[in-house]
Amino acid sequence: MQDNSRSEDDPSENTKSVMDTTLDKLRQIKGKVFHMIDGNNQLVRFTFGKDGQLSLENVPRIHLSAIPTKMLEAGKEMKDKMREVRKDTQGRAQKKWRKAVTGDAEKSVREHMKEVPQVKMIDKISFTFGVLCICGSEWLALRKPDWFPLYYYAFMSVLLVWRFIAYSRDKYQLFMLDFCYFVNLSVVLQTAFFPSNINWFKANYILCMGPLMFAIVVWKNSLVFHSLDKLTSFFLHAFPPLTVHLLRWGLIHNPSVLADDFIAPVEVLLLPLGLYLCWQLGYWTITEGALRSQLANDPDMITSVRYLARDRKNGFRNLCMSLLCWLGFSQPGEGLDPDSFKAKVTFAVTQLIYTLITIIPTPFLYSSYSLSCIYLMLLYGFGTW
Repeated sequence: MQDNSRSEDDPSENTKSVMDTTLDKLRQIKGKVFHMIDGNNQLVRFTFGKDGQLSLENVPRIHLSAIPTKMLEAGKEMKDKMREVRKDTQGRAQKKWRKAVTGDAEKSVREHMKEVPQVKMIDKISFTFGVLCICGSEWLALRKPDWFPLYYYAFMSVLLVWRFIAYSRDKYQLFMLDFCYFVNLSVVLQTAFFPSNINWFKANYILCMGPLMFAIVVWKNSLVFHSLDKLTSFFLHAFPPLTVHLLRWGLIHNPSVLADDFIAPVEVLLLPLGLYLCWQLGYWTITEGALRSQLANDPDMITSVRYLARDRKNGFRNLCMSLLCWLGFSQPGEGLDPDSFKAKVTFAVTQLIYTLITIIPTPFLYSSYSLSCIYLMLLYGFGTW
């Protein structure tokens, strides 16, 4: 300890240490070459020889003729490829923009602005179809309610066949595996083939008046007459509740549905969850079993999970991400891989929670005709707002 302290206080020892360090660094750069730009923008080369001597020399300017021909050709090809990629990207973006504005990817926006405004034939058909459907639905519900189920079966069959064809063109057909389509199928099967199965009827009633009706608000379904797609979405959520409402209150005669019947607290939970689990198991069997390889090989094929996970403006998706961050399963700003196990479990659990919350008012609706009518009127009104 004493020797060390003396050496630190001795100036000669410090000078020797600095010189040794400098010599070590000079040895390390022997034989190496360095470049710098001088005040005249001339490239200067520094060479430290093996003997420790430093030499300076100006680097001569390089003429293009000195560059190998293959290197020039490769650079030119790369430049041409980059120009083609940029041009192709701009072309595809322009076509998407044109299609969104004009409806035709080959028609310029300027030409579209000069055209005389016209109503498309498909819009006319959709508008007329929507108005007639509303009038027919009202007349049947009030005057011939016993016919309403048949009308519902035929009407929705036509709309869903059209939707499957339209969705298949854009690879959206797997959307039709969603819960709302399953509930429609359940209502059709029960009312057409098993009208005396009261437990199945109650399960359908709870799911129709709960999650299906609330979906009009959550997903902002609108009764837009000139859009056949929006009409289909609205009727998909509106017709099953109206059907079970007419059956519940005897407007459609069914001896199995008694006027003084009620839904017990245990039935509220067990009956709809039985159907929900059937749908959930079937959904995962198809998407994770039968179509697993097809979905893996085609990322453009859209399922509801892929759609929601990619849509950063969707409120439902953002709510899921907020819950994941709050629980510590994700970080703020982190993306969500739609094909990951985390994304699939997240949306499955969230869907279950949504279902459990929305079935809460259904026992009261089942026991009160007036409350049921007000409830339908309010949510249908929201869809027309």
